[in-house]
Amino acid sequence: MAAKKRLYTFYISVLPLMVCSGMVYSVLAIYISELGASKTEIGMIYMTGSAVGALISPMVGRVSD
Repeated sequence: MAAKKRLYTFYISVLPLMVCSGMVYSVLAIYISELGASKTEIGMIYMTGSAVGALISPMVGRVSD
């Protein structure tokens, strides 16, 4: 039961972080375009973040196991 309580606490503590990250991530393209970046450059920025996440996730998964 204690493990479930810790898991729920983790979920509740991560939720605001994920909500804020999503809000910033959705407005980031507008901000970057106001700085003068083209649509291609904005796409490359978003792609880089996704690629790094895809490359690092398996390593983090192995370490966490």
